[in-house]
Amino acid sequence: MLGYVAVTADFTAAVFGLVGVVVGGVITATSSYVLAVRSERRAKELEGNARRDELRTGARLLSSDLINGEVSVGRTSADRKFYRLVHDSLAADCWDAYNETLATTLSTKDWDRVVMGVGSLRQVKVLRGDMLRQNTPDIDAADAEEGEKLLVSLQADMNTAGEVLSRLT
Repeated sequence: MLGYVAVTADFTAAVFGLVGVVVGGVITATSSYVLAVRSERRAKELEGNARRDELRTGARLLSSDLINGEVSVGRTSADRKFYRLVHDSLAADCWDAYNETLATTLSTKDWDRVVMGVGSLRQVKVLRGDMLRQNTPDIDAADAEEGEKLLVSLQADMNTAGEVLSRLT
């Protein structure tokens, strides 16, 4: 009977050793899985934060461009004269840097509004540039009514685009 007890004691020790290895493996695998999930979740969160920051930056810079355009158009419309100031507020153009980010975020309706606003801003820049290059910054009395309609329309497009972008900041 003594031999039987020794075999059982050895067997019991082996079983406990094996159970310990299995439990340790399960704990290690579970903790590795949990850490991997957390790491992946954190990476997605950081990516989302970076995207939100890029979107907010683009919206703010583009809003600033549009506001400067609106003010310039308002002044041009009131004075019937195109200006180039020392600090040329219409020289900035961040559209190329942020249009892709905005395109993937905005609804189609909002995207169209922003595109129209930026197109209007660019049209004002070209018109102003042409007038100043020709050394004819004044809007002729004959063209004043038509010019006023165009400027008001362009200003309205820029204002609408600015409103869309202000919701993103």
